[in-house]
Amino acid sequence: MPKARQASDLGRARKVMEETQHTLIVGDDATRFAARMGFTETSLTNVRSQTRWEEWAAKGEPTDAFNPEPFDKDELRGHDTVGTIALDAAGNLCVGCSTNGREFKIPGRVGDSPIPGAGAYGDQEVGGAVATGNGDVMMRFLPCYQVVELMRQGMPPDLACQAALKRITDRGYKFGGGIAAIGVDGQHGGAQAGWDDGGFSYSVRDASGNSKIWVSPQPTR
Repeated sequence: MPKARQASDLGRARKVMEETQHTLIVGDDATRFAARMGFTETSLTNVRSQTRWEEWAAKGEPTDAFNPEPFDKDELRGHDTVGTIALDAAGNLCVGCSTNGREFKIPGRVGDSPIPGAGAYGDQEVGGAVATGNGDVMMRFLPCYQVVELMRQGMPPDLACQAALKRITDRGYKFGGGIAAIGVDGQHGGAQAGWDDGGFSYSVRDASGNSKIWVSPQPTR
């Protein structure tokens, strides 16, 4: 588990977008860039994450990043991406995602969240999509980009999400993942793969209030 003190990922990403012509700045140079932009370095380590890492390190087990590709089953656990799509009354669209990160990853690994079209994607003329799940698999297919492009061609959000995930499962991957999307017309939908037992849902807030949309069977308690 890295102990380097880091600035806010989302804040840094916004500064890269607003202050430079670049798309990604990574590694130690990203930290230096953040300091140049006035960010204060903050530790992301907490008691729970420190304890989890110490327990894992004491076992002397290798990271699961060296496990075989998930063509038989997906054993990746303890990870998630939080995605948000905002569409205001004027039709302005904003898409973003953050992640708690995969545990015990190899130093230098980059996940799907910062890759345009993988963890999130938006087009002001079409709509946006966000994804969660096994990012190491999903980022190879840029599923959020595909969802938006399918919506551009007239496919409704739920079917576009299904098609993007099917493209991955058709290649033989057994993985857990979900996508939610919304068009600039306000139509929304989602789909999931590999989470049939636990279910997958997304939340919507509009003028009528909050609602939770299940795109797979709601788990029974």
